[in-house]
Amino acid sequence: MKRVSFSLLLILTFFVFGCSKDDGAGEVFEYNQGNLLGRYALQSLKSTEVITERVRGFEVTTTTVSTGDTFDVKFTFEEDGFATANGTYRVTQRVTQNNQTTDTAFIVVLNQEKLEYIVKSSLSQLELGGIKYEVKDFSPRGFKLHHQEREQDGDVKTETTIDAEFKR
Repeated sequence: MKRVSFSLLLILTFFVFGCSKDDGAGEVFEYNQGNLLGRYALQSLKSTEVITERVRGFEVTTTTVSTGDTFDVKFTFEEDGFATANGTYRVTQRVTQNNQTTDTAFIVVLNQEKLEYIVKSSLSQLELGGIKYEVKDFSPRGFKLHHQEREQDGDVKTETTIDAEFKR
């Protein structure tokens, strides 16, 4: 009988204390300026720009895909409405036009770059350096940004997409 009681107590203890890590999983971490403040590492960055224009009656599309890698960039969001970016990363860029492709790579150096930011909590938006981003998966561990824009200037159509991920 003691063995059964001890086993039940052990199982009960496991369920009570073993699941304590899951207790905060349902909690919501509200996106606002106070929760955004602090230092983040840039983990990923990808942008795509598609320009379609008419040239001598033909539609020509140029697609530029820029992908960042080898990140060593930190962003610090301060109370004064500015974020400071510092560090380096590499960008590989692929430009495709009419079945022809050109690949290039370059290093981006950010030396205490100041970017103004505006938090729009109710819209889940972050305006950073004049670009409006949708904030996704905001948590104490980081967040993702997504920007999509379409412009038309005469016969030239431009579609731009930017995705970035930040971790604490």
